[in-house]
Amino acid sequence: MKSRFFVIAIVLVLFVILLSGCTKKGSLQDVLGNKGNSGSGGTGGSSDGSSGSTGGTGGTGTQTNPTFETKLRDCVALDTAGKIDECLLDLGKREKNDVVCNRVVLISQDRCFYQIGTDVKDDFICGKIVNGDTKNDCLKSVGLATGKEETCDKISNKGYRDECMLNSAIKNAEGDTCGKIFAPDSRDSCYRQVAVKARDAFLCDNVKQGDKDSCYLSVPGKLPGEICAKLNDVVKRVDCFVKADNIPIEEVNCTDFTDTNSTVNCSLWYSKKTGDADYCYNIKDARKTHCLEVVVDIYPDSETCGKIQSTDSIVKNLCTIKAAVIEKDIEACENIKGNSSLKRKCKIDVAVELGDTELCYSSPGDIGGSDDCLSRIALAQRDLSLCEDIRTDRAYFWCYADIALNFSAPDVCEKAPRDNLKLFPYPAKEYCYNEYAVATEDTTICNNITFSAYKAECKQKIGNLLKCVDNDGVCEEDICSVLNDNDCKSPTYCEADSECNDNKSSTKDTCSIAEKKCKFETINECANGDHYCPAFCTYEGSPGATIIDEETEKTNEDADCIPTCEQKGGIVCAEEKTCLDPIRGTTTEFTKDSCCQPDTTDPETSEIIEYCVTTE
Repeated sequence: MKSRFFVIAIVLVLFVILLSGCTKKGSLQDVLGNKGNSGSGGTGGSSDGSSGSTGGTGGTGTQTNPTFETKLRDCVALDTAGKIDECLLDLGKREKNDVVCNRVVLISQDRCFYQIGTDVKDDFICGKIVNGDTKNDCLKSVGLATGKEETCDKISNKGYRDECMLNSAIKNAEGDTCGKIFAPDSRDSCYRQVAVKARDAFLCDNVKQGDKDSCYLSVPGKLPGEICAKLNDVVKRVDCFVKADNIPIEEVNCTDFTDTNSTVNCSLWYSKKTGDADYCYNIKDARKTHCLEVVVDIYPDSETCGKIQSTDSIVKNLCTIKAAVIEKDIEACENIKGNSSLKRKCKIDVAVELGDTELCYSSPGDIGGSDDCLSRIALAQRDLSLCEDIRTDRAYFWCYADIALNFSAPDVCEKAPRDNLKLFPYPAKEYCYNEYAVATEDTTICNNITFSAYKAECKQKIGNLLKCVDNDGVCEEDICSVLNDNDCKSPTYCEADSECNDNKSSTKDTCSIAEKKCKFETINECANGDHYCPAFCTYEGSPGATIIDEETEKTNEDADCIPTCEQKGGIVCAEEKTCLDPIRGTTTEFTKDSCCQPDTTDPETSEIIEYCVTTE
């Protein structure tokens, strides 16, 4: 009986403790759920069925704290519904927490989510809105503010979505975002604007409506050559290729254009940037040689040389020499055709590059070449002993002088042992000192010369050189030139066009008044009255004329081009015949080389009229 009473007593005590609140109560967080925020975070629930924010794009979860709970209680405890809602909204914005929307009284939860979501720029909060229009409006507002493409992706209203995507693409200079815009006009506008901001003319390729040229040309900076090829405006296309300096990322067919200048400039750009000499052969005038020279200068290798045709032997030989030296291949020098001196030079240059004195004798009988070769290797290796293998006098003392100058040590001249030269009267060291003194314009070095007459000559030569002083307003024309005194006039000095003449009909000779210098520019246009017919131009009235400027409809016709007799529809008489003057009926006004009109039929007698008659 007592034990039963004891058990009942214990139960009653526990019940009283529970009623008194001595056990742990549920926190406000348990009631309201986890605190929401603009980042990714917790997923907590609430006793009234709502859930706290799990975070939007780019934030981090934040747990509620007593301060927030206290502020929330204070808001809820206010005396009017209006004040409660106002307090809750302000708290939610400041704390970036949408859990307050579970306690609003007057306004809807959707409106609460909208105001907090747009204020804190959190698309996750916008996503809790039930009403579709309100949600789209919220997402658009956040998307425009943040420029995030992923926010725009959540908008179901196409108009809002396009507006959001356009803003995101421009703000982030991201062309791929433009492709997600539905409306064609807006999509094209997007590509145009992003192309400018991103400085990416290739984005203009995506424009489907209107003139693409305006899009390409609006991009700041130099356009890639691939873009130049897509321009419809001939003048702008030609100029575009001149400025293009990018390495091609795709092949361009430079022969697709109807105008010659586009083909030429395209080929010059492409060959220069790729080293493909084949493109130079798209050019049918003198500019082809310039193109080949540029390629050889930048890409002097055997592959380039192999693409140069034998008809361009000068450039081909130049390329061969450069490639042989770079690749250190003396056998390649044998590919030089028609110029034995260039072949010898090639072999010497390779020998010097290899530092192999044995190769200096690869061209038997070329004493000057082998001496030059030995001298250059001696200088490169700073080896005076190699000078002793040199056979000609001048090359011998210059070998010592070059090394002396290289070390800024005139005493090296004293080491030249040859006292009896073949063609010069003084010992080699005397000439070495002279060359050193003149090169450094130092008369004290002349004092090392033993022979008084030659010593005086050394000092006199330097004295003359010292009179050739830049910018002193004086030019001693007998001893100075533009090479050593800029006060002397250049051979191309001029003050009027009439003073310039290079005796070439293919150039336009003018005087640059600003530089006071003659300019000889190759004529590269079909212009009447310049007394020159470029290879790509044709005579007026030619059936083969082509339009080179679509805007002005200008063709490649040139009044300075003269058609051949055959092109004029005439004939040239055979050796034993001459042209008959159709008017006078005589041959006195014509020679056998004249262009005769073709045989025609007399309209009255129906007889053939012969214009070529036997010479009497």
